[in-house]
Amino acid sequence: MSSDIQYYCYPRTQSPPEFADRFAEIVVENLDWADVFEKYDSAETVFYCDPPYVGYEDYYLVNTIAHEALVDGLTGLEGDWICSYEDLPDGFEDVYVLDRDEKRFINNGKSGSAKDAKERLVMNFDPEGV
Repeated sequence: MSSDIQYYCYPRTQSPPEFADRFAEIVVENLDWADVFEKYDSAETVFYCDPPYVGYEDYYLVNTIAHEALVDGLTGLEGDWICSYEDLPDGFEDVYVLDRDEKRFINNGKSGSAKDAKERLVMNFDPEGV
């Protein structure tokens, strides 16, 4: 039995060639969002934030997010940013919002019941211009 599928294994220290170039400039940090903003903000930086959705904070084991502070931090950035929310917290002005048509379920694993959630991508740049 022959197969046209080829499998490749890479050591953890190496990336598959098709991803290596795409991720060469990406930095992943385990820092508080405010520290990441302070450390990396520049006109060439793009930030992606995926905080707990407003009203769903208790679905996370550790949650110390202050949505108002995050909004203030985002709106003060020099770089571009994208932030994922369901219901937008107060404070976003002059932003672009994309509603995603697909729906997901949020489940905290405690109650056993999942809730429908619609994702909105909020950004400080016009996505049509990218």
